[in-house]
Amino acid sequence: MLLISGATGFVGRYLLKEFLPSNIPLIALYRTPSRKGETLQFLEQQAPEALHQIKAIEWYQADLTQWSSLEMVFEKVTHLIHAAAFVSLYAGDESKMIEINAGGTAQLVDWALKNKIEWFGHVSSIAALGAGMDHLPLNEESTWNDEAQYSAYGYSKYLAELEVWRGFEEGLKGCLFNPGVILGSGAPNSPLAQLLAQQKKEPQWLTSGGTGFVAVEDVVKAIRLAYEQKIHRERFVLVSDNWSYEELLKQICHLKNKSFKPFRLSKKQLRIVYRLEQLLGFLGKKRKLNPALINSLTERSHYENTKSTHQIKDFHYSKLSERLKGYLTKE
Repeated sequence: MLLISGATGFVGRYLLKEFLPSNIPLIALYRTPSRKGETLQFLEQQAPEALHQIKAIEWYQADLTQWSSLEMVFEKVTHLIHAAAFVSLYAGDESKMIEINAGGTAQLVDWALKNKIEWFGHVSSIAALGAGMDHLPLNEESTWNDEAQYSAYGYSKYLAELEVWRGFEEGLKGCLFNPGVILGSGAPNSPLAQLLAQQKKEPQWLTSGGTGFVAVEDVVKAIRLAYEQKIHRERFVLVSDNWSYEELLKQICHLKNKSFKPFRLSKKQLRIVYRLEQLLGFLGKKRKLNPALINSLTERSHYENTKSTHQIKDFHYSKLSERLKGYLTKE
């Protein structure tokens, strides 16, 4: 049986959908009953032809940081895809992200080793890659630089990857995936849904940075193919397009027939806001901005994707601009 952690999350629900046609017995981990209900509704809407397979999914409520809550689940599991993660921009959530993202991964790796799991797929992030040197593209060979500034989320995912590599050293088989910013529809907490909610407000903010983007359908397809091909001890950067934030927002405004008149924020202005947030933090207001986030908002990062298309047989990226058009008709 295939266990998917974080099954009610944005990537997790698409992983369930991706594996439904394969008739592989699925086990889905979830935290809250409401999210489970939302995911079942999503699957029934997205794959009405697979109602029998959807009903056959076994659901387990579990806390990845609690060893005992995973004991019953692993009695049946032969393969595992770890897609659960906690994401937050707020200062003060750093320890929680490390506990869930790194600590939870460590628990799953230990259980996988104990139960001799045949394949372990780990969904990481481009945030866990090393910082680019001299603005060179980042790829699977990029190394972590302890002297660079990283987000707390990126650091927690880097620590999680170390746990997976530890598992590989101890005999576990599997691979890691580093998707860029994942675009897609059908999940209220997805990056695109959050961006569209922000765009409804006035004024529209814009910074000079950019990053790698990828369609959620491409992410789950790459993971499924790697699973089927039993690829071991590899890392794959999953990015189809390197866009500036301006390029993305222009496309969204064009597709939604909205004028594009953003208020441009410079790095200097963001640093001023950061200092104001620090002052307000003393009054109990939660802070979002930090030096690492300011850098990511105002600097462009580029990512290479050739390894994923060369080493995962039959995998290719879809045209993201066309995907984006389809997503916006559904939002």
